[in-house]
Amino acid sequence: MDMRILGAVLAAPARVHWRRASMDLGGSGGGPQCNYTKPGLVYEQACLNESCLAQGKKHLPACKRQLSSRLTKSVAHEDGTAKAPYLSLGVMNEVTAGISRASNGARSPDAVDLSAFREVSKDVRGNKAHRVGGECEQKPCGGVYMRPVVGQTTFLYGPA
Repeated sequence: MDMRILGAVLAAPARVHWRRASMDLGGSGGGPQCNYTKPGLVYEQACLNESCLAQGKKHLPACKRQLSSRLTKSVAHEDGTAKAPYLSLGVMNEVTAGISRASNGARSPDAVDLSAFREVSKDVRGNKAHRVGGECEQKPCGGVYMRPVVGQTTFLYGPA
């Protein structure tokens, strides 16, 4: 057996495991960088001290309620609307300011460092799946169905 083929076969499981780890979206152990759509996950990574974490845990739920309309984005399309998380650096700065106000100055906005994060776009999918391919005479129709891309939303990419 060719040694290159043997090497590729043996390396395949490691590549699959690495790809799964790098695609993690929750911020928990997904390699050196993770994608974030929730302010709480960003706060866990951006707080510089324990006081910041404590104030964030205490006041973040109320601040999220106040900013709830800013944390999602609706994209209109032919089948209706699609809703997706929307978390930009501007929104995170508003969350930080809100927590600072709610804690009556107990936590300075300077205790949050968002410099390791950047904004990235991700496709928003439509609600209704459309059949991909030619005509279909039988019902129900077999084949591949896909939800179309209808727009983009913003989330943060940063340290795990």
